[in-house]
This record gives sequence, structure tokens and C-alpha cells, in this order.
Amino acid sequence: MFYVLSRFAAMLASPIIYILALLVAAVFIGSRRIKKICVALSVFLLLLFTNNFVYEAAERWWTKDYLSSLNSADKVYTYGVVLGGFGGYNPECDQLDFNRSADRLWAAIQFYKAGRIRKIVIASDGTTHPKYGNAQTFIREMSYLGIPATDILIEKNARNTEENARCTLQMIPDLKSGPFLLITSAVHMRRGLDCFHAAGMNPDYYATDRFYQPASRWESWLPDLTLLEAWYALGHEWIGTISYEIALR
Repeated sequence: MFYVLSRFAAMLASPIIYILALLVAAVFIGSRRIKKICVALSVFLLLLFTNNFVYEAAERWWTKDYLSSLNSADKVYTYGVVLGGFGGYNPECDQLDFNRSADRLWAAIQFYKAGRIRKIVIASDGTTHPKYGNAQTFIREMSYLGIPATDILIEKNARNTEENARCTLQMIPDLKSGPFLLITSAVHMRRGLDCFHAAGMNPDYYATDRFYQPASRWESWLPDLTLLEAWYALGHEWIGTISYEIALR
């Protein structure tokens, strides 16, 4: 039930919902004054949610205390746990398709190649999903990068971050007794840590795909429609964190 409710609640994270609601209200409300207010507010929200610097400020505020706990350059972990959500699988061409969160996987590969982690744990990603993904294709692609199948562990059953923590612990009970590295996107790290802490684990952590837009580029001042997706991801984390704090108490 919690999973189903969380899926519906996640829809409220999209700025498009509120912009469309104002435009629909402008169509059906009879008062010309209120129509103008609704249209003006929808334009304001569109400009607000497509402004690079507004989004960057919001993301920095949310992620500033959850970027990395790595204090030693030579600490080695047995496991690096990568939270899923970084890709999918296209069966028509037997190909993995990665999204803007693929830095999670790339960071794990870098840590593995540097000898900082010995095994990469994939926590229920679309590339390895038992129904929609293909774990063997993922393992094959990793082998091209010199990572053997014996060093990749895949948890396939979790549907959300809370289940990521529980199911990964069931698969690897050692996570409760020894240090490991949790790797996920910066906006997702706070909720990820909350869930792993609630499950009795205390990982070190490393955040990826942080947003940065240099003010010196004139393009940075133009409205950027791709930020609507970024705001959805950030809003999803806000709603998810509140929901998890209520559910996990």
C-alpha cells in the first residue's frame, strides 16, 4: 500500500501539474480578472522552474550536507552499493540505455578501477530488472570494461529506496557489520541514507550528478525546459523524504 500511495504522491512533484492546473483554471473560470491572474501565475512558474540559478540554489540547499563522507584517500570497501534508477534496457537492440543519473554507475566503476571497492552491488535498476531489464546484458557490458561477473552483485526485487535497503541487506547480511560505500545521485542521497540507517546500516557515502551551471555562460540565463525534469526529481525527493519519515517511524 505504501508503494502505491508513494507512486501517486510522486505526481505532485512535477511543476507541470501546477502550471497546467492554472491554465485549465483560466479556461473554465468566468472572472476575467482571475483568468489573468491564473495565466500570469502560470507564466511566472514556468520562468521560475526553468531558471538555472534558482534550481541550482535549491539543489545546493538540499544536498550540501550529503555529498561525501570519504575522509581517507586509501580506504578500501568490500562493497560499493549503487542505488538503481540510472538506466533501462531496450530489447529490440539488446542495448542498455542510461539516463542523467548514470554518474552513479560511472562513479562505482571508477572506484572499482582505483581499487577502492572490491565488488559493485546494483540495487534494482531498470537495466537489470527481471521483467523489463536484462542482467546478463548488463554483466556483459561491464565485462567489456574489465569488470568480471564475480565482482557484480545484482538485487532485482526492490521497488523503491526503502526496499533497496531491506532487500540489499537480505542479499548481503555483512552490510550490517562492516563499512561499505553507498553511491547515488546528490538529490537522492538524503533519502537513501535515511532508509539504510532505518534498516540498521551505517554506510559511508558518495554523491554524484550534481547540478552546475557557470554564470559566465550567457546561455545560463535563458529558460531551460530540461530543468522541469530536474525539478521533478528534486520535488520527488522532498515528498519521498517526508513520506518515509512518517512511514519509517
